[in-house]
Amino acid sequence: MLLVVASVAARTGVAAIEDSCKKYSQDFPKQQKCYEARVARDAKDLEALTGLGAITAAYGNLPKALEFFETVLKISPAHILALNGKALILVNTGKEADGIKLLEYAMQQDPSNIQTVTNYGRVALNNGEITIAAEAFNYAMSLNPNDTEANLGVGELHLLKGNKKDAIPFIAKAVEVDDTNARANYLLGVELLDRGDWAQSIPFLERAAYLAPTDPEPWLALGRARFRTGQFRTAGQAFVEAGKLVPSEPVIFLEIGKVYVELEDLAEAEEAYLAGFELAGQAPIDVRSELHLQMGILQQRKQVYAKAKGQYEKALTLKPENLLAKMNLGVVQSLMGDKEEAVATFRSLLIEKADYHSARYNLAMTLIDLGERDIAQLEIKDLPEGALKKDAIRRFTETKGRGVVPAPPPAATTNPQPTPKASPK
Repeated sequence: MLLVVASVAARTGVAAIEDSCKKYSQDFPKQQKCYEARVARDAKDLEALTGLGAITAAYGNLPKALEFFETVLKISPAHILALNGKALILVNTGKEADGIKLLEYAMQQDPSNIQTVTNYGRVALNNGEITIAAEAFNYAMSLNPNDTEANLGVGELHLLKGNKKDAIPFIAKAVEVDDTNARANYLLGVELLDRGDWAQSIPFLERAAYLAPTDPEPWLALGRARFRTGQFRTAGQAFVEAGKLVPSEPVIFLEIGKVYVELEDLAEAEEAYLAGFELAGQAPIDVRSELHLQMGILQQRKQVYAKAKGQYEKALTLKPENLLAKMNLGVVQSLMGDKEEAVATFRSLLIEKADYHSARYNLAMTLIDLGERDIAQLEIKDLPEGALKKDAIRRFTETKGRGVVPAPPPAATTNPQPTPKASPK
């Protein structure tokens, strides 16, 4: 996500230019008008032309942005910011070799220009040339340890190595130095989201989505964060924005369906999932399995257990390790009266994940239904202290097995995504 050019507004100088328009660095429309006014007064205002190129690129109009940068270079062939801007656009429009040559030329003109060095490192990083990228970003850090892109690059290198703990300080530093850097905001927001700090992630993801409006990934992550915090309608709005950018992406419809489920609009949810299935032919197995899982949860909420069972089975055929699908399969088997099958399903799940407490709870309840109270009691003893164990003990002592009460399907309420009545079809 966030191709090299996505944060071109930060990298080519919109936020860095020391001029009268810098004060609008967090308001692109106002900053754009400011630069346009300057160009109207002086058609050779190189800083304003470069700024317009950067903003135009950030909005995804690369051909127009290229015109601005080339106008600058006609006037000043060695203008470093314009060279960088043009190079990044070439890299992102299928002319990577030409873009790299232009960055190398820019480094020859000014070897200590940190923007050129970090852009060179960014291109190398995107191409998987980790050694070259590391050399570039480390050199940039030696030039200025407080540089946004240098810190961001080092942070991303740590992420590639799986060192999230080491990555976060560098990415946070990048945001601290320049909070208009779209990628830095996105990565910090995603890391906060992944570690469960959902509310804290939202401001960074909102800023990333604003700064990179043509990139679907910040919108998706923002939708997930809002979903996690129960803001279903605004989550939906974020997913709609992502859907406008990638209308053929089945994940969008998957997430939209989840939002509709939380809004209790099951008809719209089903329509969204069906649209996702139509697009999911070549989608990754994880996506297709998740679509069947969520459709199963929907059918289970509608109490159409036979259809729910079929969806869970399809999810497991695609991805046998989809534990939630197996958990919910056991629940609907029990609800349909196939309690021996349910016991086998729950036991199989507990072999794969012994600490799946909801599965153990439902196993105990199903065993009570079958009259196997001694075995059920052993399963209850293995539950950790907490609400599930307390309820299981209550059920054990107060009932004679009058039907299983399944634990709520976790996935239906803990998945991050989708939208209200505006499905991006």
